[in-house]
Amino acid sequence: MQTDASVVARATCGPHAGRVRPILCAALIAALAPAAAWAQIYPPPARPVTGRILFHDDFTDSSLARWRPDQDGVWRVVHGMLRGSLPDKRQKHSLIEAGDDAWTDIALDVDLLQTRGVDKGVVLRAGKKKGVGVDLRGTGYDDVRVMHREWPVAHAPVNVPNGKWHHLRVEARGQEFRVLVDDRLVVDATDRHKGAERGHIALAAYTGGIGECEVWYAHVRVTALPAPTASAGSPRPRPNRAPPRRGHSAADAGAAAMR
Repeated sequence: MQTDASVVARATCGPHAGRVRPILCAALIAALAPAAAWAQIYPPPARPVTGRILFHDDFTDSSLARWRPDQDGVWRVVHGMLRGSLPDKRQKHSLIEAGDDAWTDIALDVDLLQTRGVDKGVVLRAGKKKGVGVDLRGTGYDDVRVMHREWPVAHAPVNVPNGKWHHLRVEARGQEFRVLVDDRLVVDATDRHKGAERGHIALAAYTGGIGECEVWYAHVRVTALPAPTASAGSPRPRPNRAPPRRGHSAADAGAAAMR
């Protein structure tokens, strides 16, 4: 199926379009290129989740009525996905928030794909002057970082290349955080900074030091976690140790924006 962009471009700049100034034709093609690229991106199938659903969005319409973006012009719904795109400048960031400040022990499931840049991620326990950010960094970094505002909580290697959908699940129970990427547990850690145990969620876009970002989100699910059932005496997995903080991340930007 042809997109509106391809039809308009062919009609205006094709061999039967008559005499068209080259500069006008080039400008039109450049303006329509993003729409043509979007036509090649589709959301993955939705995954089933268990537990009581507190919030879900499959972006089946263009409305962002349930979301609260921190700035205009960054976030839009395209073909059943949420797209975040920032200008090509270093250290630019944006959050789009949703949910209830009364949420406590929750799991956030979301599919994400990055087409430009490195950083992509989410914030849990979000609110004024608080938040725990989870940043998945792509090629060249290949890791996940968990930050309580600007303080490291955990760090682990993970392969999340651009151009491919990845499934992220973050569980927050008390001061305990678990991060699963593509169904693999990569972080099981305690927030020793003892932040607030309630808050809403946010999705992040961040250009970082690379200076570019286009990220896509699909199938957002927030579910309530049941009370822990660990048996007495059962050893807890050794938590991932956070390395010394170096540079910035989407988690840094997301949590710092909550100040």
